[in-house]
Amino acid sequence: MKKLIAIVCSILMIMSFAACNGKNDKPANKTESGVTSAESAGIVKKESPAKAAPQTVSKVPSQKAVSLKNDGNYEVKMKKYSFSKDNMNYTASYPELKGNIPNVAQINKAMETCALKTINSLGTSPKAKKTNVKVNCDVTYEGKNFISVGFNEYSKINGAKKATHALRSVNANLKTGALVTAKDLAVKNDALYKALEVSAKDQLSPDDSKYVTADVIKAGLDPETINFTKYGAVFNIHLTKPEKRDTSINVPFAQMKSLHTSNDVWNNFI
Repeated sequence: MKKLIAIVCSILMIMSFAACNGKNDKPANKTESGVTSAESAGIVKKESPAKAAPQTVSKVPSQKAVSLKNDGNYEVKMKKYSFSKDNMNYTASYPELKGNIPNVAQINKAMETCALKTINSLGTSPKAKKTNVKVNCDVTYEGKNFISVGFNEYSKINGAKKATHALRSVNANLKTGALVTAKDLAVKNDALYKALEVSAKDQLSPDDSKYVTADVIKAGLDPETINFTKYGAVFNIHLTKPEKRDTSINVPFAQMKSLHTSNDVWNNFI
């Protein structure tokens, strides 16, 4: 009986050992390329590569504009205006320049006047309905010899439910102290209107850009307002469709080479 039990146990041990040897617990061998042998045989399904994210058009700054940035020639200090009484609420900000700049007092006065244009026209006498004006400013280019400042104004006058948006600017040649506007700097012709139309399609949504044609630009181009950044010249267009508002369109300096006047302000960018 004991012999029979021993024989049965021996048979069971042999069968168990054989079963263990039949299993392959080792990971698949890798080839020299680092791909597992199972992958190279096509057994393992590879994940499809992730789709590349859509690329945005990179902005290319003017190297001249970058090299001619203000390196301490003058200081820009932000000033704030605030008035609140009864139905009126006015706020505005604008820069003040300090340094050895020709005609600096006139430049500073021009910036203050531009920021407070609507506020000064409304005055501080009591209003029958709520009147709110908010003016934000942005120094869009601060160079050794030139400064460009943009003003964004939002106003609700006499209880208006929807705010009116206006864009204005001040540009100053800091070598001469002269104030310059769009009409001093850009040649108004069909080539400019077309360049603005093309830029509008790149920068505005399809729903907005379809209203910004060359003819609309010709009729609505602001002769005063222009801003400079290190990337290009930014023009202001008065639109009437789909609603009455202002919009800004940037034209890269590479495209402005044949569209600008001989004013030496352009020497800072082109």
